[in-house]
Amino acid sequence: FKNFYNGWSDYLPGYLYILWLLGKINALNILPVIVLYKTPAILADIVTSYLIYKIILNIKNEKIALATSALYLLNPAIIANSSLWGQIDGITAFFLVASLYFLERKWFLSAVFLAFGTAVKPQGALVAPVILYFMVRDRWNTKKLVGYLLIGFLVFIALFIPFSSNPNIFQFIIQRITTTLEQYQFTSINAFNFWGITGFWRPDKTAYILGYLVYFLTFILSVYKFGERKSSQYLLTAISVGASYMFFTRMHERHMLPMLAPLAI
Repeated sequence: FKNFYNGWSDYLPGYLYILWLLGKINALNILPVIVLYKTPAILADIVTSYLIYKIILNIKNEKIALATSALYLLNPAIIANSSLWGQIDGITAFFLVASLYFLERKWFLSAVFLAFGTAVKPQGALVAPVILYFMVRDRWNTKKLVGYLLIGFLVFIALFIPFSSNPNIFQFIIQRITTTLEQYQFTSINAFNFWGITGFWRPDKTAYILGYLVYFLTFILSVYKFGERKSSQYLLTAISVGASYMFFTRMHERHMLPMLAPLAI
C-alpha cells in the first residue's frame, strides 16, 4: 500500500481497499472482470434502495416505501451509471444515506460511514453540514458530540495510514486531498450546471470561489426554510449535493447522481 501513490492516482484511499479486495478475487478467476469490478457499485445501489425502503416505512406505509425504493433502484440514470458505465457514485450515495440513517439510531456508525464515504470521494463530506446542523438543532450533549467527531476523525486518518510513506500523516492527507481536488481546474467537466452554460473545460481561475459562496448561501437559506421539517435531513442533503453540482466548478456530469437517493426520500 505504501508504494501505491508512487504512481499517479487522484483517488483517495477509501475505494482502494475495495479495489485491492477485488484484485484478490479476480486472481481466483471466478467472475468475468467486467462483472467483478461493477459489483460494488451495483450492490451499493441495492443496499441504498433497501435503506430508502426502511426509512420510508417509518414515515409512510409499505406500499409507498416499496414505490420510493423502486424509484431509486430502477432509475435509468442509476442503472446506466453503475451497471453500464461502471462508475462508483452509487457508493457515495450509499454512504450519504447510511450516515443519516444511523445518526438517530447508532450515531457512532454514522460517524464511521461519514468518514469512510469521505475517504472514498470528497463528495461524501457534503452530508457533514447537514449532520452538524442537526447536532446543533437537537442540542447534542458535549460527550456525544465530541465522541462523534473523534470517531469520524480517527477512522478517516486510519484509512490513510497504510498508504503513507510520509511520517507526517496530516501532511500526506492534505497532499492526497489537494491532488484529488486540483486534478481538473476547469469550470465544468461535462456537467450541465451553471458553469456549463458558457461551455465545458474552461479554466476556472477564481470562479471556484464564487461557486463555494453560492453553495453556502443556498445551503443556509435551505436550512432556514426546511430545517424544522420532519425528515428534513434527507431534503437538506439532496439540496447540499444538488447545489454543489450546480455551482461548484470542476464537476463531472455524474456528480449529480448521489443527490437522487436522498431526493427520493
